Amino acid sequence: MTRTQSDRLLAAVAREIIGWRSKQGWQQIGRALRTRSRMVSSAVHLEATIGLC
Repeated sequence: MTRTQSDRLLAAVAREIIGWRSKQGWQQIGRALRTRSRMVSSAVHLEATIGLC
């Protein structure tokens, strides 16, 4: 599957949001979504482990 310029833009937005919210020792997942109206929204999921389980 070939990525379009639009796909590359979404990936760049997802990487950028990770940079804004990243924390040392935390796992993060960035995502970007384009709606039918062409609006782009982005979010990041942060997860941390505190202490030993």
